[in-house]
Amino acid sequence: MNSEIRNLLYGAAAGGIGGALGWLPSEFLTLWRPESTMGRYTMIALYFVIVGACIGAAIGAVSGVRDGQWRRARQGGLVGAVLGLAGGAVGSLPGEFAFEALNGLGLGLIGRAAGWALVGIFIGVVQGAIARDPVRMARGGLGGLIGGYLGGGAFEIVSQLSSGGAGSRWIAVVLLGLFLGALITIFERWLSSARLTVISSGPQEGNRYEISKKFSVLGKGDRDDFMLYAGEGIYPGHAGVEEKADGCWIRPLQPGSSVYVNRQLIQGEQRLRNGSEVGIGSIILRYSEDIMRCPYCDTENASRAGFCRGCGQTLPKSG
Repeated sequence: MNSEIRNLLYGAAAGGIGGALGWLPSEFLTLWRPESTMGRYTMIALYFVIVGACIGAAIGAVSGVRDGQWRRARQGGLVGAVLGLAGGAVGSLPGEFAFEALNGLGLGLIGRAAGWALVGIFIGVVQGAIARDPVRMARGGLGGLIGGYLGGGAFEIVSQLSSGGAGSRWIAVVLLGLFLGALITIFERWLSSARLTVISSGPQEGNRYEISKKFSVLGKGDRDDFMLYAGEGIYPGHAGVEEKADGCWIRPLQPGSSVYVNRQLIQGEQRLRNGSEVGIGSIILRYSEDIMRCPYCDTENASRAGFCRGCGQTLPKSG
């Protein structure tokens, strides 16, 4: 299976599972029939908080679960739960107020979707927050915004088309989670311009690591940005990839930590070119980057490059 499709399925499945897990505790809230306005708003807020926390926890834990790294999965799940809870608290009442204001005009779906879009922003930043990566946080937040809006709309459509029973609410929260997980994955991965993909056989074959930080660490340590847990001869903090004005450069970080580029052992740092193969221990990764042509001399450059490697002219910003 294509690695991108596989990662998309992982993200969507995690969100759907989170929604399913959030359904049961939130379902108990439907037994509460508050007569006061304050009581009703409190119930709605609790519903958003519970569902948001469960979906956030599942999406936060997915990369650790996928790689069998349970410490990272627990950390991600905790961060995701906290951010999902916060998102539920922030998005619940504005979404409900918007729903009530627009419902009389037949536009209640927009208000409901807007509330879950706010929740989605918080959930979307989870993986970037764990990686301490502001760029990834921004991409994930955008994906969460759109995923939350679409998922919230689906939630409301299911509620309107059904009798409003427990089964329809289960379908609604699972759809919400699916949309969130899928859109967050899409925006985190498909907005990146450079990446490393494992091409050697083994448990991590096909794993793709987006390069979005100024400096990313590859290795076997729990805190490394790109964890190569399945390889031999790999140390914690084994190598680093640095984004510079002309593209990405790789170098070893530990004494004795060998790094190969296109099967050649490097001593210092080396510029990675589109299609370069990187050997770290027993794992081989392929570097790929989006390319733009210089408008002055037609030389190919990385889309993130600040100046042309052929003529030295300043390049226009991509995107």
